[in-house]
Amino acid sequence: MLPKYHQQYTKEILKDFKLSMEKKKQIIIGSIVNDYCELTNDGNIFNIKDTSTLFFNKDMLKGDNAFYQSHFGYLTSLHFMSKKAGESAEITRDELKMWFKFLNNVAAGRLTIPANAVIADDEGIISDMFRKDKIKYNMIFDSDRSEEIRYRALGMMLHLIQDSMTPTHCERNGNNEIVQFYYYGAQDSAKHSKTDNVLDSQKEFLFEQCRECVKSVIESKLYKTNPILTLSGDTKVSSGGEYA
Repeated sequence: MLPKYHQQYTKEILKDFKLSMEKKKQIIIGSIVNDYCELTNDGNIFNIKDTSTLFFNKDMLKGDNAFYQSHFGYLTSLHFMSKKAGESAEITRDELKMWFKFLNNVAAGRLTIPANAVIADDEGIISDMFRKDKIKYNMIFDSDRSEEIRYRALGMMLHLIQDSMTPTHCERNGNNEIVQFYYYGAQDSAKHSKTDNVLDSQKEFLFEQCRECVKSVIESKLYKTNPILTLSGDTKVSSGGEYA
């Protein structure tokens, strides 16, 4: 989903909750961090400050940064998508469950992560996903400050829920069960971006799940992912789908 829609939907959802302006700001920034990782510069995309300058550097063509891997590599589950063509729906689902558990614990304040630590060096919930490169926690949250990271984690959860209802990211049946996760690398980017938004018929369910997520975190509970992560009985391995 385009970042402007993530921000728009997240702002609308947060109207129902009594949170400080600073907390809401970090949640909204968090709702686009999945798309830009270390490039957000506190929400100001491609400002010359901070690590956003990497975008104009050849390093962005390498695989050892969160931005590259979140779009073309092993971290595409940050967008509710598979990391390669032919991946089983069960593998993608299980990675998403790990993301939700990790982000939920950070957002609820049960887990404080060392921002400058290399993720693959610890035994955390998501560490196994990061064994290939030396990506640090501050690269996926674009912050070194624990309070910012906490609320950005909630925004990242909302991003995942919003992407889960986007037809370019996965195929669902009439019961809202997942039939197939898509792989972005097998899609035509123009076809993807043209319809990269939630269907009107899904918006009520989307907002319901986003509100439930925020409510769960505020109450220090785990958000129940079954409504958005239930697989159909006839799942297919990932591909570009109709957007190839």
